[in-house]
This record gives sequence, structure tokens and C-alpha cells, in this order.
Amino acid sequence: MSRLTQCLVQVRTKAFAKLAIAGVFLLVLGLSISHIHNTQFLGEYLDPAEERQIEEFDFADTEDEKRCFDGVAPGPNPIPKIVHFIWLDNPELNFMTYLTIRSAIVSIRPERINLHYTSLNETNHWFLELRDHLYLVPHDLQKEYPKQLEEKWETKNISDLLRLDAIDKEGGIYLDTDVIALRPFDNLLNSRTDAVLGHADAHRNAVSNSIIVGRRGSSFIQRWRASYENLSSSEDDHHAIALPKKLSLDYADDVCVLSPIAFSWPTWSENHIKYMHQRLSKPEAKDFAKKVMWHNGRLRQNQMAYHGWSQVASSQLSGLDEKIIMRDETRFNILARRFLL
Repeated sequence: MSRLTQCLVQVRTKAFAKLAIAGVFLLVLGLSISHIHNTQFLGEYLDPAEERQIEEFDFADTEDEKRCFDGVAPGPNPIPKIVHFIWLDNPELNFMTYLTIRSAIVSIRPERINLHYTSLNETNHWFLELRDHLYLVPHDLQKEYPKQLEEKWETKNISDLLRLDAIDKEGGIYLDTDVIALRPFDNLLNSRTDAVLGHADAHRNAVSNSIIVGRRGSSFIQRWRASYENLSSSEDDHHAIALPKKLSLDYADDVCVLSPIAFSWPTWSENHIKYMHQRLSKPEAKDFAKKVMWHNGRLRQNQMAYHGWSQVASSQLSGLDEKIIMRDETRFNILARRFLL
């Protein structure tokens, strides 16, 4: 189970306990228990006897979530169209990272792509395919994060800091290296707030840090970054996922949070991973390709990106290459093909 999954399960369990004590039959943020049962969205609620087609699930954006897309008229201080990727402790780029960066090139059309790295094999095949599109940003973790290394922080936690530092210093769009960008982010770059994030689950109990959009010097990003000063190994998921949700409620004027559809759908559940990677018949593949085309390369009209959930879908993603993407009929492959053409 991934760190995101573990955190959301814990948050959800606490929420249900509080609701039971209070005798309240509504889930957080207005979703009822009966609605959750009927929609069968998350893996924990999927009943094999009643499972329905996942692609039919629909999230209605709240009014606040709709306003995140409204932005303001283009002004003198837009969020820069710079995309940040982080690649630590591994000199070899892999195919999934190549596919992720290709999707950003095609969908976002950034002014620059910053690849933050600690070591890099510049003869690597996938690196050479991307080299002309990358601005390399080397990092020496011993110099930049000595306190964290002395405290034996895991690489994933240092990555959490580095992404916030990159946005704070320069602004732009941060993407995890298993995120497929599906559409331009232009309508977010003139946001009325200095940061834009996405809800990570159906209940809107948590906010994902796999995609971060922000202006340079964002006060929200700085508060989030400051919270890591007191990080303990048992609270890393809290700081990465649950805490930004709390901050978004406490400082609502500083951040816009999109619906779960935007960045986190389909989810990390076993059923959703299977849904994206199972082999399709020719009629099923043709029908799904039509739906993707209808939504301009997405599964849903208000979807911005697809998170590959590599921590729980490693067996499905690790074996992929260009030939398999073009040959095998799966929903993931159909979604990703246009980035290889």
C-alpha cells in the first residue's frame, strides 16, 4: 500500500468514527454514505457483485472548484509555464519518466522543463531522446539538505521539500514522474490564488502533492514548507497529503483546490489499477478510444492529468515500452499513445 493510500485510509477511518459518534449520516464535504455505496467509487467500497463501470462515475465540481478554472484576466504576474520534475538517487531515466516528460511537452507546451537531479547518465537512451527539451538543475543534497540527511530522512521526504522549494523559488508546475499531463494548464496560470492543488480522494479529505501549481513566493507554499521543520518519520504522509488539506481550509484565500477528477482519477485502488491496465477486446478498445477522443484526449472533460500511481502499479508500469504501448489494447496505453507519435 502506498503512502498516499495509507494516509487516506487513516483519515477516512477517523472521519467515519467521528460521524458515528455524532450520529451524522453525511460524509465529509456533503457526500452521503448511501451515495458512496451507490457509486462504488473507491476500492474499499467496490462490491464485486454490484461493481459498475468505473468510467460512468461522475464527480460534480463544487462551486469553489469551478472557480479554480475561472482564474482572472491575464495580468503581469501569471504563474510561469515552467514544469519541474525531480529525479533523485538514480542516474538512469526510465521509459515511464520519458513518457511523463513527453506528455508535458505535448500537453502543457512549457517554456522550460527543469529536471532536478542528483546524478544522471547522460548517455541513457531516454535521456538522449529528451535532452533538447530539458534544462538540467543539479542538486547536492549534502549541501542543500544537511539537517535532513543527518536526521536520516528518506529520499521521498527530501523530494517533498525540494518540490516546494522549486515552486517557492521560481514558480511553475511540479509533476511527479508518473503523472501524464493530458491538457494545457493555461487556465490555471492566471489563478486568483498563488497556489493550485487537487483533491486526492472522493471524500475530499486530502490533497495530493503529486501535482503542484504555484507562483514564486507563494505564502501557501511557504507555510506548507515550514511545516516540515518538525517532521518525524511517522508523520511524513501527514505533511505531504493531510496537512495541505488543513492548510487549504485555514488559508482558503491562498489556494485553489480542484476536484479529485482533475489530478487523481482513476484512483490507486486495485480495481482502478486493473481497470486502466487490463487487456481490452477490439470492440472495447474502439469504444474507449472514441470516448477519449470525445474528451480531447482525456477520460473526463474536467480531467487535467492522469496519475499512474507507480507505487501500487509498479508491475503494470515497469514492463511498458513504446512497442507495448502501441500494440496492446489497454485503457492506459490508449490514453498514452498520442505522446509517442
